[in-house]
Amino acid sequence: MRRGVLLALASAVVMVLLWVMNCSGPQPVVTAVRLTEPTSVDAPYRVEVELLNRWRGHGEVAVTVRLRDPGSGRRVVEERHVSLEGNERVVLVVELLAPPGRYEPEVTVQYPLP
Repeated sequence: MRRGVLLALASAVVMVLLWVMNCSGPQPVVTAVRLTEPTSVDAPYRVEVELLNRWRGHGEVAVTVRLRDPGSGRRVVEERHVSLEGNERVVLVVELLAPPGRYEPEVTVQYPLP
């Protein structure tokens, strides 16, 4: 009797563990960010973001790209949604229209989506 209860409990724990491992979403991280200034007055700033999913889970993540000018305090923000597969590396290019400035890029990635 006692052995049967322990076996059932162990089976339940293993099933929950397998479910969590197979059904959990991505673990995204930003591995690189590069800012390219506009080539002309009307052209946008380009921010190239490299994302890495450090897990085998897949899903959609929110990527928020900010340009911040420390001198003026001006901020320009764009958000994109990206679908990541397990252990996938992706490069995302975001174009932002902003007045001339000395911008610094800031990028955050969020899962699950808000």
